[in-house]
Amino acid sequence: SQRAAADRLSKRYGKEKVLEIIGALPWSNQQDYAPRITTPDELERKWANLAYFFKQRQAKKQKAWSTL
Repeated sequence: SQRAAADRLSKRYGKEKVLEIIGALPWSNQQDYAPRITTPDELERKWANLAYFFKQRQAKKQKAWSTL
């Protein structure tokens, strides 16, 4: 099941993007309100939640810079 989920992720998003996201998981798993992802199956199921979390973080950074 885990191997199949990893294969599906690679086909859908590309190997490079999946590896990039996997590299960010140790950091994101420690952040408040971020989805906790520890397996390929969880990554597949929570991909949209993780993307939304990263977009929120990016928006907050941009807002902070615009107030300076």
